Amino acid sequence: MKTNAIWSLLLVFAVSLAFTACNNGSNTMEDAKEDLENAGNDVADAFRSDKEELKVEIERAKEDIKEKMNELEGQMADASEEAKAELQEEMDQLKAFSQDLDKQMKALGQQAKEGWQGFKSDVSSTLKEIGNKIDG
Repeated sequence: MKTNAIWSLLLVFAVSLAFTACNNGSNTMEDAKEDLENAGNDVADAFRSDKEELKVEIERAKEDIKEKMNELEGQMADASEEAKAELQEEMDQLKAFSQDLDKQMKALGQQAKEGWQGFKSDVSSTLKEIGNKIDG
């Protein structure tokens, strides 16, 4: 969701940049392209940073889950049958959380790939429209 908002903002920036370039005789199409590429690189850097932060948070949560599961396993050795059942239930929940985090990590990588391809396509279309408007 956050990624889509970033791409949308960048697209709006590109369109406004194009109109500015059309109205300002000192800017050329090449200047507009360069500015747009620079803005795209800035957004991509910010996205990579957000992605890496999220990845670190997911990995940290998985480590916390692993530590808690080890702790629960240690408690099971001396626990009554009733307590063992409760501990096992908690371990099952933690295992499910860990599996969900694995799926989310995989989805994070896929989302980044799909989002970037969509972004590149949007920018190419915008640049083509800008060229048609300026040359036109």
